[in-house]
Amino acid sequence: MIRPFVLLASCLLLACSPNTEPGPSKPAAPTREVPPNAVKIADDLYMVPLDQPVEGCPAYRQFSTTKMVNQAIYYRARQGGFTFDRNEAVCD
Repeated sequence: MIRPFVLLASCLLLACSPNTEPGPSKPAAPTREVPPNAVKIADDLYMVPLDQPVEGCPAYRQFSTTKMVNQAIYYRARQGGFTFDRNEAVCD
């Protein structure tokens, strides 16, 4: 009766052994450079103009090389900063 137990235990141990075969290497993280037309608003936080205006207003998106950023459309505010609210935006 011991032999079936030893066989079962051996199979389980072999199934859990680490894989020693070389696998694909992890790709290097892409290097991200600050776009040349970016407006710096904080340490490693920039506003980058979108290629097309949104409803006639220049629009921006946040950008950072190391931080997570909001995925939203921003506009230039009358006070000089940036806003989510299109009604507060300075449109051409």
